[in-house]
Amino acid sequence: MSARQADIDEWFIFVGSGGTPVERTLLRMTGAEVLAAVEFHSAEVERLTRQAIPARVFALRCQEQRGGLPDNITPKEIKRNAALLQKAAEADQRLVRLLRLVATAMPQWTGTNLKLDEALRRFWPR
Repeated sequence: MSARQADIDEWFIFVGSGGTPVERTLLRMTGAEVLAAVEFHSAEVERLTRQAIPARVFALRCQEQRGGLPDNITPKEIKRNAALLQKAAEADQRLVRLLRLVATAMPQWTGTNLKLDEALRRFWPR
């Protein structure tokens, strides 16, 4: 199996019929399922980014202290905020990876003005 094949065999989640989450490799997805996966992962990024807003404010407060931490910050608060930021960053990276793999799987899409849904209908192998 080539490195490219292994990458495309990575598992992604999308919401299937009936609203249930489905986990499938990219190569086994239809174009409609790929679009659903992009929508699912985009919504996940949005949700986790919103949840991480207080953690970003916390990080800014820490930066304002010029290298030190405000006196009232506890280790528990640091860990909690770091975990929120980490989850949001990981979700963002999953979405970026999915989009890159989709574009790689459809080289014909490059140089066109097609939107993702149109490109999937036209070029997706399944």
